[in-house]
Amino acid sequence: MADRYVTFALFALAAALSGDMRVIAVTFAILAVPGLGDTVIYARAGHSFRKHLAAGLAALFVSALAFAAIPTNGAA
Repeated sequence: MADRYVTFALFALAAALSGDMRVIAVTFAILAVPGLGDTVIYARAGHSFRKHLAAGLAALFVSALAFAAIPTNGAA
């Protein structure tokens, strides 16, 4: 599992370093999927799922902030 988390961290870092809000928004929306998916899996199995839920919601929050930061005046 460590390789999975390192890979996610590298994707997040690359998106953040790009400085492009569209890239950041989409990347973090995609990164939310495994966290929220694991939440469902762990909850159904009766295991603690709070860390997965927190990670998924945090990624969605970053994605929403990045989408909100995209200029709406037609500038690229």
